[in-house]
Amino acid sequence: VLIPPLTLQPIVENAFKHGFRNSSSQNWLVEVSAKSDTKGNVLIRIADSGNGLDVNLEENQEKIWGRSLGNIKARLNHFYRFAKIKISANQPSGLVITIHLENLQENALRT
Repeated sequence: VLIPPLTLQPIVENAFKHGFRNSSSQNWLVEVSAKSDTKGNVLIRIADSGNGLDVNLEENQEKIWGRSLGNIKARLNHFYRFAKIKISANQPSGLVITIHLENLQENALRT
């Protein structure tokens, strides 16, 4: 699956920069996975075991989407008509970023 450059790297980098900052744990975990189905949908999941966000996800959308994640979201929406990116809490700690690309046969990478 073709995805725009610098889509995954900043998310993984943010896990280390923000998620593991000030963490005394030696058990850091970043997991990147991807799967597709027969309908041409692709789900990319990046999960970490870091500190999570220090802000409320619902109340601070502007702050959350203001920089790296906002740029990734804009880039995905530029290249794909049906792209979604979601942030959620990981249990017991950390964040999960999910990228959902729908109907890739009809939603080819636009250049």
